[in-house]
Amino acid sequence: MGGVRSGVLVAAALLVVAGQGAAQDDAETRRAIRELLDVGWSKLPGARAAADAAYMDESVSIAGDLRGVKAWTLVLLQQGRYEEASKQVDQWLEREPNDWFALRARVWLSTLLKNYPAAMLSAEKLAERIASADPSTASEDALRTQVEFLGRIYGFLGGPAAANVIRDDRRNSEKRVLAKLGEQWEEAFTEARDGVLQRHLQLTDARTDQREKAKDAEAAERERTLAEVAAEREKMRIREGEIQEQQKRLREEMTSEVNELQRQDRPLAQQFASLDAQAAGANRELASLTAQIRQLEFDARRERDPVVRGRLFRDADRLRGIAAQVDRDLQLIERQAAVVQQQRAELAGKLRDVQNNYGGQIAALDRELQGFAKREKRLAGDEARARKPISGTTGQVLSLGAQAAALTTYDTLPLEEEKSRLVEELAGDR
Repeated sequence: MGGVRSGVLVAAALLVVAGQGAAQDDAETRRAIRELLDVGWSKLPGARAAADAAYMDESVSIAGDLRGVKAWTLVLLQQGRYEEASKQVDQWLEREPNDWFALRARVWLSTLLKNYPAAMLSAEKLAERIASADPSTASEDALRTQVEFLGRIYGFLGGPAAANVIRDDRRNSEKRVLAKLGEQWEEAFTEARDGVLQRHLQLTDARTDQREKAKDAEAAERERTLAEVAAEREKMRIREGEIQEQQKRLREEMTSEVNELQRQDRPLAQQFASLDAQAAGANRELASLTAQIRQLEFDARRERDPVVRGRLFRDADRLRGIAAQVDRDLQLIERQAAVVQQQRAELAGKLRDVQNNYGGQIAALDRELQGFAKREKRLAGDEARARKPISGTTGQVLSLGAQAAALTTYDTLPLEEEKSRLVEELAGDR
């Protein structure tokens, strides 16, 4: 009897130890899930990488725990990682088929990811869940929230997404949903659905209005641009004519002044040529006289007869007198030639000044004409852009179009509410 009692006590002790170990494991799991929620809920740029790292770090602690599946699903939804979140919602529903948030998320994600047949099928399942809900566990307000959600989904399928949804399939699915919900929820469903359709119509009308205003603005801008281009071209045409007239006048004036300077230079050139010829003749004569003098002196020094030698020296002296006169004449000619050369150099300087002055003005006008080609190229580009078809597409128009087509404009998942519920669940498990 004592042995039996002892065995029972040992078994009881083992159960207490096992319970303590399980409690410690659950505490670690709850800690890991809260850590994952805290890291993944951030809006900072690195939140995604941080969430992935936290999920990998805590994967051992939360593996197999439904609360971990819920937390990771909420994080993925918070970060807009809808493809990944969709797979997690499926896991959630496998383990908790009647969870209100998971059922709603399944419908919402299928709609957002444009899997409209799956969205309608999931919507019908949610309608069944609403119809079969136990009033003691689901308040009327909570059920109304789900019904209105379904109404907004079918409003979205019949409005913003209508072009991509088979109309008869949507209508038939909507009828099945209303049949499951019953008459008590038909008004709430219809009001929510029509609210989406009305909102979509308002956004579409606003987009249309903005587009028409943008078109009017584009048309006015086009006319203004084309008028400016035409005016600029007319100014260029007038200025081009003025430049051509200026260049013609400048060339005529330059030619006239060049001709006058050349006319003044011609007699000087002739005079210089004459003086140059005289100088050349005098140089030749001087060279001849110098040679003769040297020869006479050479002959005199070799002559033995004093009479003859004296005569030779006298002849040499006579030629020196002639050579001196020729040299004086040559110097006079060279002075006269230098004066003429100076006068010609002054005329040449004036000629260069005239050519540089008029040539610079003509070249500047040529550059201005060449600049017209670049301006014309720019004007042609402005004209081509102005003549493009008017689209009326602006940032505001695109924004309104995107807003009108987005599911999030009409419905979003209550992530904060579900996160708070999960946090409370984790706290209540202590």
